[in-house]
Parts: sequence; structure tokens; C-alpha cells
Amino acid sequence: MIKQACGAALLLCPLLAGAADGDASAWQFGGGFGVTMGGDELGTVHVFHNGELAQSENIRAGRLFQVDAGVRLRPANSPLMLQMTFGYHYDSTNGKDLATGTKDVSAYFVRYPLEVLPSIRFDRHSLGVGLRYDFAPTLGASDDTSFKFKDAAGGIVEYGYSPNQQVTFGLRFVKIKYKPHDTSFDSVDGDHYGVNAKFWF
Repeated sequence: MIKQACGAALLLCPLLAGAADGDASAWQFGGGFGVTMGGDELGTVHVFHNGELAQSENIRAGRLFQVDAGVRLRPANSPLMLQMTFGYHYDSTNGKDLATGTKDVSAYFVRYPLEVLPSIRFDRHSLGVGLRYDFAPTLGASDDTSFKFKDAAGGIVEYGYSPNQQVTFGLRFVKIKYKPHDTSFDSVDGDHYGVNAKFWF
């Protein structure tokens, strides 16, 4: 899948590069952040108050915060656009040990997504369908235990709105599944929805 993503980018680059001839501003560098929701539940941390269970917080395979950086090719005289980014996507929670109610514990789920997102622009709006490849998906805890999944490939559909050439707000859906290295465990659904903001220079 990662080869397919790179192949799609390479196919689009000559078209976009031709449209961008003489336009230095077509290439932009930038980054952004987003919030996502969804995915299977991976674990739960219990939060205590005055020795009593106050609430339980869970970790999900499609949450929670994503930050990324990369490049975008956005020719002024073409409706086509290509965005390539690499990021950090994580969910974490903190609480108290269930047995003692006093010891601090935490859990997290992290992965490093590489995304290739071709889009077509309609004035200030855009619609993109692309590919995502998550490196090193890992579920871990504060006691240094961890459970690693295989690198995972998925798909992206994203609607964007750009009030100007430097800012884009996005609404997206990602379809992805994480398979454990240990085949005795089931795969985990990481599908999620999200909103994001990116800033280009």
C-alpha cells in the first residue's frame, strides 16, 4: 500500500509540476493539528477520588490528537492539488491503580501516519481521496509494557475549506485496521472521523 501511495503521488507530480511552471508559490510547506474520534476500545484506566471510583477513561484505536507536517503542491492555474505529510497520532489517559487506588497509572496508543492526499479544488472548497500508512502502532502503559501492531495501510476521504491560500480546515474520514504481530489476537478497527487545521507557507 505504501508503494501504491508513492506511485499515485509520482503519477500526479508531472501533471501538477507542469501546471506549476513559473509559479514558485505553488510549492508550500506547513503543518497542522487535528482531533479524531472512533475506533475500537483498547483499554480502560480508572480514575479515583477520595478512595472511590469517580470515572473510567478508555483508549480507542481512532482517537485523539494528530499533529503533522509536510508539503503541498497547489498550482494557481490548476484545480488539482497534492498534499504529503508525516505525523504523530496519539491517545492517552491517566488514572489510579485499581488495586491500591493511590498509584498513578497511564495508558497510550500511538502511531506515525504518512499520508498522500490528492485533491480537486472548487473555488475555496476541495475534495480529496488518498492513502495513509501508519508506522509502529503501539499500545503501551506506564509500567513499560507495550503491545505492538503491524504497520497498517488505510484510506482517507477529506473535505477542505480554505479561506485563503495559507489556511485549510478539513473534515475527514479514515478507514484503517491494525493487525497484531501475535496472530492469536484479533485485528483492531481504527476507523475514525476528524477535524483538522493546516497552515501553509
